[in-house]
Amino acid sequence: MRATLLPLLLFGAARAEEEAAPKPVLLHRTERAFVHALRSSPRAAPHHVERVLADGWRLLLTDRATGDMRDLVEPTGTVAISTRRVSYQQSRLLGVVGDDERVYVLLWQSGRVREPPGEEMEGGRYELRAFRLEDGASVPAPALDPARLCPRAPPECAGPGPLRLVDGRVTCAFSSSAPPR
Repeated sequence: MRATLLPLLLFGAARAEEEAAPKPVLLHRTERAFVHALRSSPRAAPHHVERVLADGWRLLLTDRATGDMRDLVEPTGTVAISTRRVSYQQSRLLGVVGDDERVYVLLWQSGRVREPPGEEMEGGRYELRAFRLEDGASVPAPALDPARLCPRAPPECAGPGPLRLVDGRVTCAFSSSAPPR
């Protein structure tokens, strides 16, 4: 009896682990490629990161013909940086939109802070990046209008977030719950 229960127990444990694994979120799809986000830990620079405090999103481009995958941006999240005094840095994925040729990604990153960051943070740096769907190469992105950016860090979003793509132009517009600067 013991010999027949062991495979069932192992199968049940493997299935529970599989169900608990993060599922990818499809963000953009064309005939040639698709872009998806996956919950992931930020990558650590050797000898500088003491520990990961919060996971973020890893953004991947997959070629539909070959199945080849490549990272578009470094995974987001919160890390503790070990220097003479521990400091913390946070990055967030704020939005992803695309057309048949490109995908646009809005990121936010805090400066280094002395206390572990929470959801509410002031300041930081916004960055809009653009990538070719053909090969994932970085291409110049349009500039963001600083007057339309939010002074508080918006929550992470594996979706369009504040980005809009209209007539081939990408714009960034925050909702009224996150007033612009």
